[in-house]
Amino acid sequence: MGSFQNTRARYFYINSGKLSYNAGDQTTPNWQTLENFMGYLTDISFKHVDANPDKNLAAYEALHIHLDDGQEKAVLICKFESGYGRAFAKIIGNADLAQQIGIQPTFKIENAQKIAGMMIKQGNDWLKWMWTKDNPGECPPAVKHVIGTKEIIDYSEQMLFLKNFLLNTIKPKLGAAPAAAHPLMAGTSDIQQAADKMAETNKGFQPVQTSEDPDGIADDLPF
Repeated sequence: MGSFQNTRARYFYINSGKLSYNAGDQTTPNWQTLENFMGYLTDISFKHVDANPDKNLAAYEALHIHLDDGQEKAVLICKFESGYGRAFAKIIGNADLAQQIGIQPTFKIENAQKIAGMMIKQGNDWLKWMWTKDNPGECPPAVKHVIGTKEIIDYSEQMLFLKNFLLNTIKPKLGAAPAAAHPLMAGTSDIQQAADKMAETNKGFQPVQTSEDPDGIADDLPF
């Protein structure tokens, strides 16, 4: 076991399709990245983040995805109203919550638009979306508004639906992780070992749909 015990967690910020974490400290930061992460989903929470005028950042709601392998804990953080947050909320309902999940953010720039998303893998399968543009089901669609010459996409009703789904349907099913067979976060080497294990599992699999709603605005969190 490393210096991070069960009462503490390492925080990962989803940025440009990577999981970024500070391997240093506040005085001497040392930002590292992972491609993906694997563990038991133990909790889902939300946190309001105030605006930061100095960095030209508006206030937003952050989604905290809590993972645990039974020995160490991690929290993956993303802006909820983003391709990352929407993808997680639309996929996680198809997961067996008693088993580990692998989370892999995605990011690309296409036609000058930022397209962020997330894939979730369980066993040998990439999980499919519960709701899509072609099959939205009860999930409210995004609404387009035209203001002058600018087109605005309004996700407010959809985000409220997805938040209620996460808090009222998924969260009550979550609990502590069972005893794990491998360390996930005992230290930097073990973090890389966990990432390498998932990368090996991912071989030979093509990602399913990663994001259905490019924003063209800041989906990433600063760090």
